[in-house]
Amino acid sequence: MYFNFYFPKETDTKEYSDNRFAFFEFENFNQKHIHHYRVDFENIGETFKIINKKLYDNLSEEQEENLEELIEDWKNNNGFGDWEISLLTESSLDRNLDEKKFMLRDQSGERKFGFINHKTHEMRFEE
Repeated sequence: MYFNFYFPKETDTKEYSDNRFAFFEFENFNQKHIHHYRVDFENIGETFKIINKKLYDNLSEEQEENLEELIEDWKNNNGFGDWEISLLTESSLDRNLDEKKFMLRDQSGERKFGFINHKTHEMRFEE
C-alpha cells in the first residue's frame, strides 16, 4: 500500500462540482504541485510499517531548461566546456527543497555531482 501527497504551488479555490475528478486531470494537475511525496507501507498483521519514502520535485520544462542553461554557462566559464550535463532526480527527504541535483560527466566517464538553487541560481558541488 502506498500514499501520495502533493504540495501545491498555491491553494486551488476553484470548485469542481461538474466533475470532481477534473482536479486530477494530468495536464491540469501536473502544473499545480511543486513537490510529490510518496510513502510506501507494508502491512504486518494489524500494523503498517513504512518501507520507503521519496520526495520528488515538479519543475516545469521551462524551469529545467533555464537551470540547464545556467549550468552550461558556468561549466563553459570554469573549464568544463566538453562535459555533459544531466539534471537528476533527488528523492531524499534530507535535502534543501530549493535545490535541483545535477551531474557533469566528461568523455572518460569522470563525474561531478552538484546542486543548483532554482530560486537564487547559486551552485555547489558534492565533496
